[in-house]
Amino acid sequence: MIFEEIKKNVEARNLKFLTKHRVLIPFCGKSPEIAWFASKGFENLEYLKSEVRNFKLFASKHGKIKIYNGDIFNFTNEYEATFDCIWDRMTFWTFTEEKKTRYVEHLKKIMSPDIRYLLHTFDSELPSLKGPPFGCKLNDLQNIFGDDYAILLIESSKPVKVEFLKKSVIVQENIYLLQDLIKT
Repeated sequence: MIFEEIKKNVEARNLKFLTKHRVLIPFCGKSPEIAWFASKGFENLEYLKSEVRNFKLFASKHGKIKIYNGDIFNFTNEYEATFDCIWDRMTFWTFTEEKKTRYVEHLKKIMSPDIRYLLHTFDSELPSLKGPPFGCKLNDLQNIFGDDYAILLIESSKPVKVEFLKKSVIVQENIYLLQDLIKT
């Protein structure tokens, strides 16, 4: 799914997370999401994985966009207040199951209690790999996030056949909205 399709569907559904103003966009690079969230009045923050313990900060002139360069596992509320929304398009599927669990536990420390977490995943039967990407099914999300979060599938692409490591693989992209069950 391209971002324009996702954006239209999210706006058409008028999801509650659009009223929030602090968004985390992990590992997003130069993606169009940064400008889109800024145009909606969000404060945008991006984290790039690296081996650096301290973070380099790059901020836009208007202050709506801040880019931190550093290891997300070292990012704490000492740098920024908690986040109301997470748009996770590129991060989750890069991690093994063990690291996904560690990643989610870390995010819980920097999320506000009424978080709206948009998670872009793909579901696939990939050949055995030593590295990313790693597919993710709904039951994987339920195991990782536990009983604390409601998980709602809000968008799903049609399954498509792609060539991956010289093999044909069926891939389906999914967008989930996760919310804290206590606050929903």
